[in-house]
Amino acid sequence: MKISIKNLNFFLLSVLSFITLFDQVLSKKKDLNAVPITIQQHYINTDVQRFIDLTCASIVRSKINLKIKKSSTNSGKENFPYYFALPSELSELKLASFQVFLSKQSFDDKNQVNTVVEKDAIDAKSGVQYFKLTFPDNFKVEDSFLKVKIAFTNLLKPFPKSVEQIPKTSQTGSRQLLLFNGFAHFWSPYLTENQKTTIRLPKSHIESYTASPKPVTKTDKALTYGPYRDVSAITSPESTDRIKIHFEHPHAILVAKTHERIVEVSHWSGKLGVEDHIDLHHNGAKIKGHYSNIDYRLTQHMQVDTNVVKSIPLVLPANAVDVYFKDTIGNVSTTNFRNEKKRSLLEFRPRYPLYGGWKYSWFYGYSVPISQFLKSNKNKYEISVDFYDSMHNITVEKAILKISLPEGST
Repeated sequence: MKISIKNLNFFLLSVLSFITLFDQVLSKKKDLNAVPITIQQHYINTDVQRFIDLTCASIVRSKINLKIKKSSTNSGKENFPYYFALPSELSELKLASFQVFLSKQSFDDKNQVNTVVEKDAIDAKSGVQYFKLTFPDNFKVEDSFLKVKIAFTNLLKPFPKSVEQIPKTSQTGSRQLLLFNGFAHFWSPYLTENQKTTIRLPKSHIESYTASPKPVTKTDKALTYGPYRDVSAITSPESTDRIKIHFEHPHAILVAKTHERIVEVSHWSGKLGVEDHIDLHHNGAKIKGHYSNIDYRLTQHMQVDTNVVKSIPLVLPANAVDVYFKDTIGNVSTTNFRNEKKRSLLEFRPRYPLYGGWKYSWFYGYSVPISQFLKSNKNKYEISVDFYDSMHNITVEKAILKISLPEGST
């Protein structure tokens, strides 16, 4: 094959043009990210009580009781949107849910209004993701109570990454320790007159923690940062104090890489068939060295602080019938099923204990009366089923729901 000089020059010119164009696109993107975002100071946070729960290794839950009022620049009747701020490092990969409830009386008011929080602009230069809360038209914002519930996944990491299989109380390295990275202050683009953060821990033992900005108080199973007065708007990681907590946590970090639910609607039998396929991974501290079945047998009936998973409970509907359980090899006989008044419980022991870095895949199924999930209106039918509901306190990275409708459905 021959390439002429003319064609070669044209090819090189095309490549250079593409590189120049690509560089211009990157430059424009950098310029766009460099534009700071300004949030108008329409509100003031009069009091913020933040609670962070680290007792679950897989999911970190944060509850914020927030009392706000209008600022002097917002004296009219119009309700401007209220903006929340989160570090973009959290919102991009680790934010699982964000809920806000409104009330005029108290944080425990039974007449709370559930609102919609929208993902808004991102300030890439400052590393802040904003979320917008739009108040209802008839809601009076002055001296309002906001209850905020936020959940994060993949936030706690084992440190060190490996531990001894049999814990020894005299050795720190034989217990699973997790590392939490966070911030001492509540992120907000508004002035906060008073705030306090309480962090709940699973055990009283703490290897180390950030003891500033003061005051910082340690109790049995909690750390308290604050109260802090007149905290300025926080719009970047540099405008607040980072904190680290290195603490003992004996529970597993369980992540379902995939959870596939297959639902079959049968109008002949009057039942709803449900089958779940789960690929479960243990992301906790791994075993240092090789696994020893002898060591496992020694601790099988002992109460020791280890992150090994010996059994897994699955919560099913109260009237579940025709229950079965299998893994990739076949039927698993080490299962126990019982019907209770408000639920059914299927508890099984995997073929092997689940240590950090290990995984186990299985599927199970059951049937329930279709009348619990199906509503009818003349010739139209509506079915309502959950994506996921059987295991608690685990992270699901990918959830799939497949519904098989009766023949002739449109």
